[in-house]
Amino acid sequence: MNTPFVRWLLGIDAPPDQASAARLVFERPMPGWGWFLVIAMSIGIAWWSYARLRGGARGRFALGSVRTALLLVVAVLVAGPALRIAQETIEEDWVLVLADRSRSMSIRDAGTPTDRATRDEALRAALASSQVTWSDLDKDRMLVWMGFAGGAFDLITRPSGPDVGGATGAIAALETPIGDRTLLDDALNQAIQRAAARPIAGIVLMTDGRTTAPPSRATLRRLQSVAAKVFVVPLGSTESAGDLAIAKVDAPRRAFVRDEVPVKIEIERSGDVAATRAAKVRLVDTSTGEILAQQDLPPFVDGSDTSSLTLIAKTDAVGQRDWKVELDAGESDLVAENNDRSLQLELVDRPLRVLYIEGYPRWEYRYLKNLLIRESTIESSVLLLSADRDFAQEGNMPIARLPRTADEFSQFDLLILGDVPAGFFTTEQLEVIRDQVAQRGTGLLWIGGEHATPKSWEGTPLADLLPMRGPLSLPVIDSPINVIATPAAAALGLLKVGDGTTWPEELADPKVGWSRLEWAQAIPAEQLKPTAETLAVGVSSLESKSDTARPWSVIIAMKYGAGEVIYVATDEIWRWRYGRGERFTEQVWLPLVRMLGRDALAGGSDGAALRAVPSRVQLGQSVRLELVVSDARLVDRGDAAMPAQVTRVGDDAARSVEIELLRTPRAGEFAASVTPDAIGSYTVRIPSGPAMGAETTFECERPDDETRRASADHALLEEIAKETGGAVVQPKDLGTLSGLLPNRRVTTETATIEPLWDAPLALILIILLASIEWLGRRWLRLA
Repeated sequence: MNTPFVRWLLGIDAPPDQASAARLVFERPMPGWGWFLVIAMSIGIAWWSYARLRGGARGRFALGSVRTALLLVVAVLVAGPALRIAQETIEEDWVLVLADRSRSMSIRDAGTPTDRATRDEALRAALASSQVTWSDLDKDRMLVWMGFAGGAFDLITRPSGPDVGGATGAIAALETPIGDRTLLDDALNQAIQRAAARPIAGIVLMTDGRTTAPPSRATLRRLQSVAAKVFVVPLGSTESAGDLAIAKVDAPRRAFVRDEVPVKIEIERSGDVAATRAAKVRLVDTSTGEILAQQDLPPFVDGSDTSSLTLIAKTDAVGQRDWKVELDAGESDLVAENNDRSLQLELVDRPLRVLYIEGYPRWEYRYLKNLLIRESTIESSVLLLSADRDFAQEGNMPIARLPRTADEFSQFDLLILGDVPAGFFTTEQLEVIRDQVAQRGTGLLWIGGEHATPKSWEGTPLADLLPMRGPLSLPVIDSPINVIATPAAAALGLLKVGDGTTWPEELADPKVGWSRLEWAQAIPAEQLKPTAETLAVGVSSLESKSDTARPWSVIIAMKYGAGEVIYVATDEIWRWRYGRGERFTEQVWLPLVRMLGRDALAGGSDGAALRAVPSRVQLGQSVRLELVVSDARLVDRGDAAMPAQVTRVGDDAARSVEIELLRTPRAGEFAASVTPDAIGSYTVRIPSGPAMGAETTFECERPDDETRRASADHALLEEIAKETGGAVVQPKDLGTLSGLLPNRRVTTETATIEPLWDAPLALILIILLASIEWLGRRWLRLA
């Protein structure tokens, strides 16, 4: 029936490969007894037609048979004969291959400890060794290659070429994995959408399991509803190898030239790092390559996975500087990409300006005053209130009277208040000082005293700038104390006395004698404000290292607005000069003075302060930028908006974003919100107008950086396979994948009706039978 002549004879238009499945049907079918009557009537008519004619019986019988056949053919044609040809349509099942293309695939933990390869290299090797399997799948099924990171996307395929098994096919051409994060939930949903309404034999998921968005219950139910089994190919080591990473870097955005700039660094570890070699942390000037500071990584204690340290840098460079923190963790460190972090700061070449106001010439005043005058990088104005009119006020920038206005106070980066009665100031002056600290970032250093500080300041506008709650009539510690720095001081780069690594034994040991301070105010821990942080404690027991010794807060720091406040509850640091000269006292006072003075630089212009709230956000979160103009002359201008320039550190200036800070109902305040679109450090600067130069920074970080945690999550992959009825296939066993995938191809049958009453065969039969009968009648002389 598949020959062209037979198909023409029957008038069949169906494809040749389907014509063999044809069967005869009738458009006007009759029951069996109907056909019996038709046959009987045909025989009867033919017998009646030839029974009365003369001639041989055999001839008349033959002609009657021909007429019977002719009548039957006509009857069959009247019934509407047709061929019903069955057509089968086979829909291939789909195999979706999802390959992880995120940055975690660059982690080198595959293979053996002595011959490590990246997870991506392991994936490529597994695909190459299983090329025959992929070629076979490509022949029998719809094979779709997809990559995923933040979402799923089609991969470019290339011909695999003949391999050892002689198979050919298409295989994915994998690019370098660069995705910043892995959204596995989105990737699986997009894969299902890619094969919408088609039979899915399985989803082959090749990944390390590291994801910020694991499959939700809704996604797993969706996979189950379409019977999509997930066959996971786990990549990476099942045993988490060791990795060190720089988790966070904090540094001032502005500092003075030749200042000791503290850079706080937090190192995070993951996996087995017990055998990790000693790592070094360096601070490098990117433009010159100069190593500004370096230190061995402190040990991880008490089972913690984080270790903190502070590098102190000092440089003569001026202007904008690009620095970089580098972690040298050795060759066996898994991820090299998380071992450096960039930062940017501006170094200002001018002296730090200090105003020191003291009530009377006590010993601490004499030595601190001389220290400020002697330091070449500091310009000091010293005002002694107990001096008579003829006394020449000291300092290398002497003043004759106390500043009164905001303009006069704004000339100073730091204000030191000794044992000064609050009544010496007017309420307006105290409010100006408070605003200078809160808005401009001016530092405030309190030095407690026996007469006025802090008790005379209770109820004044500056009471909020004291790190302890009332009552402020503080008792005196009833015995000498030894001072010991806390870890909080080390984190800020402060109180690095002696060699700068450990607190000197001679200062902590009460038996030394000269290191004991005879007078200090007793500030119990419960009286400190919640935001206060103790930088040094005093121990009054002679057994200062014993567990029973009660520590008193002696040096306390507190953030207040844009500025910083430090309270020193003793005026006897000068005693440490005994036998040691100025060394210990300088190591205490100068870093405190410099740190407090730096905050004034960060505020920008003298009459305006810019800040970002919060200063550290995750990608997708907004930052509120607030500009506070404190200079009354600027406030009176009535500007409706202030321009601001937001630049990501490392980007060209041409890529900066210009925004407008709009005036708020609060006097002198402008604000706007900005949402960073990429991770990194951002600088916000007022480029023009009355607040030109005001500047702040903020950090944008990803909730879970791909390279922050190196360990693979094979447990998650096993759970996905179990929930969907799939299986775990090791990379070396990819050749068995064909036998695991179910056959889900769909066969659909349809039928085509080909009528035969108008086929050439029908006409030929009628003409042939009629012709045979006519010729027979002529032969027998019956016509």
